[in-house]
Amino acid sequence: MDDSIKRWTAKRKTALVSEIIQGKTTVAEASRSFDLTPSEIEGWVEDAKRGMENSLRANPLDIREQYEKQLKDLQEAYGEAMLELRARKKAASPAGCAGRELIRSIQQGLLSEGIMVSIAKLCAWFGVPRRTVYYTPTKAAPKVDPRFADPIKEMIEQEPSFGYRTVAWLLGFNKNTVQRIFQLKGWQVRKRAIGMRPRIQAVPSVATAPNERWSTDLARVWTGKDGWASLALVIDCHTRELLGWHLSRSGKATTATAALEHALIARFGTLGRVEREFLLRSDNGLVFTSRHFTALVRSYGLRQEFITPHCPQQNGMVERVIRTLKEQCTHRHRFESIQHATRVIGDWISFYNHRRPHQALAMRTPAEAFRLAA
Repeated sequence: MDDSIKRWTAKRKTALVSEIIQGKTTVAEASRSFDLTPSEIEGWVEDAKRGMENSLRANPLDIREQYEKQLKDLQEAYGEAMLELRARKKAASPAGCAGRELIRSIQQGLLSEGIMVSIAKLCAWFGVPRRTVYYTPTKAAPKVDPRFADPIKEMIEQEPSFGYRTVAWLLGFNKNTVQRIFQLKGWQVRKRAIGMRPRIQAVPSVATAPNERWSTDLARVWTGKDGWASLALVIDCHTRELLGWHLSRSGKATTATAALEHALIARFGTLGRVEREFLLRSDNGLVFTSRHFTALVRSYGLRQEFITPHCPQQNGMVERVIRTLKEQCTHRHRFESIQHATRVIGDWISFYNHRRPHQALAMRTPAEAFRLAA
C-alpha cells in the first residue's frame, strides 16, 4: 500500500479490503496500523462482497426475472387502474351521496360483483378521509315530552285542520314548542296549492271598527236524506264574528234575509232600522240582487255594495270563513238530515265565536275582539 495517501478514498479502501480478502493482513492488524475501528473496516468488507455479488449476477436468467417482476408490477397497476375506473363509474350512479354514504355504496356495489376493495383504497381514490367513513354520529335523536305530545295529538285527532297556533292557544302551550312537536311528528297541516292568478285592484272587505262593514254569502251543504241545503252567513268584517246564519233547503232570498235578521238581533238585540248606516257587502248573485232582499236591506238602514263580477277575493273574509267551516265542520261530518246539520253547524259557530283564536285578531276570539273594540 502507498502510505503517502492520507485520505481514505475509494481507491485506498479497495486496496485495504483486497489485502484482507487475500489474507495478507487481518482486520485487527489494519485497525491498529491505521487507527480505525474494527467495525468500520468490517463494513467496508461487507460492502465490497455485496458489490461483487451484484456484478456477477448480470446473466440472462437474472434479467428474465427482472422483466417478469416489472411485467407483474405493470399488470397489478393496470388491474388497480381498471378497478378504480369501475369504482368511479359506480360513484356517478348514486345521486345525493357524499362522504360516508358514497364510499359505503361503492363498496357494496363492487362486493355484489364479487370484487372486494378495502375502505382505505376507496378513500385514497376519491379523496375522502377515512375518519369520515368510520365516524359514527353520537348525537341522540330529539326527544318529545309526552306531557305536550299527548294533548296535542288528542286535539288534532279531533280537529285535523287546526294549525299549531290554534292548538297552542287552546291548550295554553308555547307556540314555538307546539310548532317544534308538529315538525318532529309530521303533524303539520298541508297547505292547498295556489297558482298564480291575475288580481284586480279593488277595496278589500276590511273595516276599522265594528258595524262599519258586514259581509254575506251563500254556501252549499249536503244534509243526507234532505239533499243539498243552502247556508247563508253574515260576518262583521272588523271582528270576524259570525253574527247570523240560516240553513234552508231553498236557496232563495228568504234564506239570506233570515241570516241578516239573525245578525241584526244578535248585534243590536232587536229588529229595526239601525241608528247609523253601514255597508253590507255581497257578490252579484240573484239572491242578493233580488227586489225582496235589496228592499229589506234598505228598510233596516243598511247600504249594499257589490264586488266586481268573477272576483270572489273582494269578498275574501266571508269566503275564508266558509272554507274554515267546511274544513273543520261540514266535511268532517256525515249529516243525516237538515236538523242534524243545523245542530252541528250551530255548535261549531258558537265555538268559532267564543273559543277559537284568530291570528288576525292577535290570537283573540271574535267575541273578545268585539268587547275590546266596543
